[in-house]
Amino acid sequence: MKKVFYLVLCLSLVLVSCSKDDVDPRDAYVGSWTANVTGSMNFSFSGATTTFPTVGTANATVAKVGTDKLDIGGLEATLSGSKLIIDPTTETETANGVTSQLTSTYSGTASGGLMVITIKYSGTATSGTNTGVISGTTVNTFTKK
Repeated sequence: MKKVFYLVLCLSLVLVSCSKDDVDPRDAYVGSWTANVTGSMNFSFSGATTTFPTVGTANATVAKVGTDKLDIGGLEATLSGSKLIIDPTTETETANGVTSQLTSTYSGTASGGLMVITIKYSGTATSGTNTGVISGTTVNTFTKK
């Protein structure tokens, strides 16, 4: 009887220890995607505000980076369940005598063949002694090709 008990115990340990390899959830997002972009950018300068619509389509490639990140068309994101976590970015640029500083904050979701990244922009533009405000939001909807 003891031999049967030990045999059953050993077999159950073998079956429990033989588990399927972990699947990397990022694998579902690697490949070619199409991004549809909608939104607008607002520029307030010298008391006047100008709004520029941001609408378009672009192609993006998604690849795994390191052990826990995705590169989404050059933007690095961490996949946490169905959330995409992306660090804010700040860029400074000078062109035609205007220096702009723009901060972008991100929120995103990923599920199956769809990713949505919302980008909120805020910043300033300075020309000489005049300073203006930059603001806006874009929604980037990615579908897998």
